[in-house]
Amino acid sequence: MESRQYLSDCYRNCRELVQHLCILTLFEDSPSAQEWRRQVAYRTIVLLRVTMAAIEYRSSSINTWDVTDENLELLTPTTPAHRRLVSVMPSALTPQNQRISKWAHGERTMADENFRAPIVLAYNLREAILVQRNGEYLEKRMHVNEELKILGFVSDYVTAFHGLKKLITAPFPFPLVQMTRTFLFFWVFSLPLVLVHAIPQQPVQVMVIMFFVTYGFLGLEYVSME
Repeated sequence: MESRQYLSDCYRNCRELVQHLCILTLFEDSPSAQEWRRQVAYRTIVLLRVTMAAIEYRSSSINTWDVTDENLELLTPTTPAHRRLVSVMPSALTPQNQRISKWAHGERTMADENFRAPIVLAYNLREAILVQRNGEYLEKRMHVNEELKILGFVSDYVTAFHGLKKLITAPFPFPLVQMTRTFLFFWVFSLPLVLVHAIPQQPVQVMVIMFFVTYGFLGLEYVSME
C-alpha cells in the first residue's frame, strides 16, 4: 500500500504541475510562451519515464539512460550551470564502467547510478521552470509565489521518488517473514487439537471452524507472498 501511494503521488504531481503551469500562464499566448510550456511539459514526461525505468532496473536490467532518445531536447544547455551539468551526464553510448567511474564517490553499482537519473532530471525540470525569468518567454514573469507553487510539485515528486527508492533498497527482512510464516503454520495446525479438547462432542463444528480459519489465514499468507 505504501508503494502504491508513492507511485500515485508521482503521477499526481506531474499532472498537477503541468495543469497549474498552464493555468497560471493562461493569458500568455505568444509562441515563446507556448514553447516554454511545451518544454516544461516535455521534461516532466521524461522525468516520469526515467523514474519508472529506474524503479524497474533490477527486474528489467535496462539502463535508465537508454529508455529515451539520445538526442533529447532535454539535454540542450540553456544556462552555464546546465552546461556544466550536461558535460558530466553519461550518454546512452558510454560504457557502463565509465559511467560508474564518473559518478563514483566510493563503491557504486549500476543500480545506484540509475537511481541518480531522476534526481538529475528533477534539477533540469526546475531549471526549465525558472528559465522564464530571463524575459525571453513570458511578457510578464511569474510571481514568486506562483514559481514556488510550481516548484513545490517537483519537490513533492522527489519526495515520493525517495520513498519508492527506500522501499526498493530496504526490503522487508526475509528472516522475519520466515519466522512469521513458521508460527502461522504451527498455530493453524495446532488449533484443531485445542478445539477438539474444548468441544469434543461437536466434530462437525470443529471441522467447519478449522476450514474457514485455515482458508482465511493461509489465503492472507499467499496474498502477501504475491
